[in-house]
Amino acid sequence: MTVRVNPVVRCPHKRVLITEYGGWITEHERENGTWGHCNIPGNYNSRLDVKCHDCGMERTYWRHSKRLPNWLRTALAELGI
Repeated sequence: MTVRVNPVVRCPHKRVLITEYGGWITEHERENGTWGHCNIPGNYNSRLDVKCHDCGMERTYWRHSKRLPNWLRTALAELGI
């Protein structure tokens, strides 16, 4: 019996929804009895929920992770985030 293995066809993820949570750092500082707040954009530990409308893939990634797929790195660079 011969078993054929079909090559894996990967989805190009053309229609993707990326939801970013916590892409900033907020510092809260109290001085002389008054609270001050400072938002710093670009925290690389934010959570990314990614959903592909083509293949149905749904995953959560962390921006700091070295395991981000190349297509997601490219998408983040295109978005400038």
